[in-house]
Amino acid sequence: MKNKEPTTVQATPVNGSKTFPWHRVPKKMKFKMAATDNVSAIECKVQMGSANVAICRELHVGWGNVNEAIVFDKVRVNMGSIDHLHCLRSTQQRITMGAVEKVTYYDTVEELVAYAMQKANLEPNTECEADIPVAMPLPYNPQHSNK
Repeated sequence: MKNKEPTTVQATPVNGSKTFPWHRVPKKMKFKMAATDNVSAIECKVQMGSANVAICRELHVGWGNVNEAIVFDKVRVNMGSIDHLHCLRSTQQRITMGAVEKVTYYDTVEELVAYAMQKANLEPNTECEADIPVAMPLPYNPQHSNK
C-alpha cells in the first residue's frame, strides 16, 4: 500500500461532544530511541523508538515501530513499521520503504473517536470547548498576522 502523492481532503465539521479531546493532550511528542506503552498527541514522531499504542492526528514513523496506531489526519512511514493502523478513509497515507501490516478503515469520525477513547481510557468529551475538525486546515485570520 503505497501512496506517492497524498491528496488533500476536507472533512465536514463534527459535533464537539463526539470528537477526541485534543485540548487534553500535548501538541507534539517525539520518541528518538525510547519505548512507550501509550502516547496521545496531536503530532507524534517515532524515530527509532517504539510505541505500543499511538493516538494522534499526524503520525510520522521513521525507523521505529508502532504496534497499534489510531490516526485521524495523516500518517507517514519511512523505514519503520506499523502493525495495525486504524484510520479514516480520508486519512492521508504515505508509506515509502516501511510497512503497514493491517489497516482498519472507519467510515465516520465518531466511530474512530469512540475506538480512540476506549484505547486511551478517556471519558467522553463533555466540555464545551470547540475542537478543530479533522482534516480541516486552521482558519487564516489576517488581523493576527505579523506585518
